[in-house]
Amino acid sequence: MKYLYVFLLSLCLTFVNLLYIKNFQLENYRIKNYLKNILKLNYCFGNKNNLKYTKRAKRTIFLCFFCNYLLFLFIFIFFDKLSILLLLTFFVFLLSPFYVCLAFLFSLPIENFIKCQYIKKAKKKLEKMKCKKIAITGSYGKTSTKDILYQILKTEFDVCKTAKSFNTPMGVCKTILEELKETDDFFIVEMGARHSGDIDFLSKFVKVDFGIITPIGNCHLQTFGTIEKIEDTKYELCENTRGVIVFNGRSKSTKKLYRRYPYKKFLVCEKDSFAFATKVETSVLGSNFILVVDGKEVDCQTNLLGEANVDNIVVASAMAYVLGVSLFGIKKAIKNLRPSPHRLELIRGRVNIIDDSYNSNFAGFEEALKVLSTFSGRKIVVSPGIVETGDKQREENYQIGKEIASVADFFVIMNETNSKNLLKGALDGGLKREKIFFAKSRKEQKQALKELVLNGDNILFENDFPDNIR
Repeated sequence: MKYLYVFLLSLCLTFVNLLYIKNFQLENYRIKNYLKNILKLNYCFGNKNNLKYTKRAKRTIFLCFFCNYLLFLFIFIFFDKLSILLLLTFFVFLLSPFYVCLAFLFSLPIENFIKCQYIKKAKKKLEKMKCKKIAITGSYGKTSTKDILYQILKTEFDVCKTAKSFNTPMGVCKTILEELKETDDFFIVEMGARHSGDIDFLSKFVKVDFGIITPIGNCHLQTFGTIEKIEDTKYELCENTRGVIVFNGRSKSTKKLYRRYPYKKFLVCEKDSFAFATKVETSVLGSNFILVVDGKEVDCQTNLLGEANVDNIVVASAMAYVLGVSLFGIKKAIKNLRPSPHRLELIRGRVNIIDDSYNSNFAGFEEALKVLSTFSGRKIVVSPGIVETGDKQREENYQIGKEIASVADFFVIMNETNSKNLLKGALDGGLKREKIFFAKSRKEQKQALKELVLNGDNILFENDFPDNIR
């Protein structure tokens, strides 16, 4: 009977551990961040994100159960007084958030070994491939540029790309092992970074042939500290590439890297540069523009929304042209482009929805508001603002609030993190207080929109925080 109690208590505690494992997963298994939240009693039990039962999560769950079982077994063997058993059981449950961390530390050597083997396996497969590797990095526009380049190259070549927003070593390995084929001519790799050295590791691992650097801004300033460190990290791609690199000239930081790079390069998106767009006309239906590449002009039309997407098209077109796609082929591909999911993705219906929930930067927010302003009818913005911009976060969210007020008829502020600054900005921008609503969960958001939305309205969903960002 004693062992049955031990098993049942261990099982119950493991179910409790699932809540903390979810928190740990949301922090990307970063022990420092997880412990910091534990000590602040900042737990995330919301319903935006469910625990993803990955192999790592399953191993952590098993080790939690194993640790729980050993702990309760020790208690039941050495203590037999009921009051002491109940007291110790209470403390065990109370301290359960730390057991998750302990179980993860036990599994760390296994996880590191599996990670190394996974990388070795992917590297071995990649070395056998004859495809040319194209790397894309920057602060924003990476995924959209990648998807556009993929669609253009796909018209004439066999192409593989990293899926969704996969831009970490494990995401790249997953694509190589599951998607990359021997017949592929090109492999397009999106590369993200939160710390110095991230791009260097990925670039050396992939062995980049060609590169694209999108605009560089304040994204992840909280982890990098300064814009100069962000620039240096993005330049790690240049240090590991000897082929052509295309630089989006809309960013001052990107232009600085362009000047630093000593090999073959092209600056684009500026008038009279290698590639740029002129006579750009945007509307709710998309954009019309003249694409100029290497001095040659072609009229283009796209269903993609916003001027930022025109820039992304220019960047992708420049690279595709360098790789051998004709300007006529590029024009044809541009007409059939489809948006990246959740990035200025328009869903038409009785209510027009602009889904930009995967964009999380100031420039992207401004662009989304410009797009929203082109629609007729009432305009509603739903957003929690932006994060990870360090000391500039308060100022930028205040400014965003003011810009929302100049476009939107209603504003639904999600989460608490930026609520004060967004509210102050919106009020100072002229939006009346009764037009501003607050929602701490998706359930509250749905209720607010249910009471607010009418036929013909336009709703912009901008950014979406996971549960660990309140």
